[in-house]
Amino acid sequence: MTVDAVANEFVSFEHPDWSFGFDMDRDAARQSRERLLERAVDEDAKLLGFHWSYPGVGTIARQGEAYRFTAIGEAVS
Repeated sequence: MTVDAVANEFVSFEHPDWSFGFDMDRDAARQSRERLLERAVDEDAKLLGFHWSYPGVGTIARQGEAYRFTAIGEAVS
């Protein structure tokens, strides 16, 4: 579960270095987000995001310096 480390399924995966207004400590939030995403890729983990589009569950892959989210049931291209 990502809780609020990855608040937006589009922006947070494409720009994990960007901060959100709710990041109390922007540097720590960015570092936590990047570590979480790297670990999810390394472990091929399924992620759950409460604020993501239905179904809110999927996997990620590295895409350059960003990440690509694939929802469960969505075809990988």
